[in-house]
Amino acid sequence: MKKIAMIRRSFRADGGGETAFEQFLMAYLNLGYDVTVICESWHGNFPHSVKFKKLRLVGGRTIKLWLFWFGVNREIAKGRFDLVHSHEFVSFADVLRLGDGLHSDWVQYLSQSRGLIGSLGVKFSIFHVSKCLMERVALSQQNRPKLILNSPT
Repeated sequence: MKKIAMIRRSFRADGGGETAFEQFLMAYLNLGYDVTVICESWHGNFPHSVKFKKLRLVGGRTIKLWLFWFGVNREIAKGRFDLVHSHEFVSFADVLRLGDGLHSDWVQYLSQSRGLIGSLGVKFSIFHVSKCLMERVALSQQNRPKLILNSPT
């Protein structure tokens, strides 16, 4: 049986990204795959066959972002999965859902919509710089992941 790792940092049953994640997860289960969800937190019900690897994260949002990134990459590097399907920017994903698009585009939009001081605050925010770095790493893998996009824009 093929083993699938599905990655999403958190899950609530009321979001669009969560709905997509759930549909992919159920499709993998229906195809007979062994599914493990790697996450920080999870609120919802799935079949008992779904395994969860919850990463314990502490600190502020930037520290948690990095701890999640390193934790997921460590789990994937163990080589226990035949396919890695991620809804987060991580290394080694075979399938990457971009959701609302690239974080770097969001940072550019925020920078343009704020004054000079606000623009500098966004561009040099450790959180945004970190997230954009993770985005570049995820998209520049040697074996580039298959991408799932919400829209062509």
